[in-house]
Amino acid sequence: MKNLARLSIAPFCLLLCSMAHAKTYTVGVENIVYYPAYTYENGEFGGYGRAILDAFAESKGYDFEYVAYPIKRLYANFLGGKLDFKYPDNANWKQNSKRGHTIYYSLPAGPYTDGVMVRPDEKDISVDQLKTLGTVLGFTAWDYLGLAKENKVKLIESPSYGDLINKVINNQVDGLYSNIAVARYQLENLGYGEDSLVFNSNLPHTSDSYKLSTMEYPDIIDEFNDFLEQEKELVSELENKFNLHYPS
Repeated sequence: MKNLARLSIAPFCLLLCSMAHAKTYTVGVENIVYYPAYTYENGEFGGYGRAILDAFAESKGYDFEYVAYPIKRLYANFLGGKLDFKYPDNANWKQNSKRGHTIYYSLPAGPYTDGVMVRPDEKDISVDQLKTLGTVLGFTAWDYLGLAKENKVKLIESPSYGDLINKVINNQVDGLYSNIAVARYQLENLGYGEDSLVFNSNLPHTSDSYKLSTMEYPDIIDEFNDFLEQEKELVSELENKFNLHYPS
């Protein structure tokens, strides 16, 4: 009986030891409602970003602690070495701030298209006809920075998606610059029809991918890359579940 007891207890002890020694890493995320791509609401990180990172962490036995900050402070903390990872990130973002830092980026971990949502009657307007453009506070309209410096487009920031959407619908702002999938979700969430605002593909826009970044753990970035390659079916399922593929 004593031997049997030892045998039955051993796996349980191994499980406890494994859990006790699970490595915890901090992942800096944006304190912003940006569902379905990623979001931070009621003290919890969510959306596609949470789903893909949790799936990877579980596969490796890691524990990811998600720490949210306003966008500017998030970069300061990450570049200051106070966070192990940052998500989302991209080598094209905040290039001036990143100078002098060695940053390792993962393979594409989530597709996005950033562009301009307009009223249906302006779905074919050209950039010369765009005079005012709304953006969420802290979110940079990369495709329009040059035009803004030349005073050809006025950028209007707001902390609220609802406020910006209302301004566009009520003709107070010409367009909303956003992740298109996020804008469509926000329209539905606020009770508007999905065609209340539409994507104007004639206007400057960017299609790229969100990535996981680090300054300290390139080996884990390599593991994440292997995960993305080996679990393509799971990644595709998550992208479809969170409706990231718009426009096609």
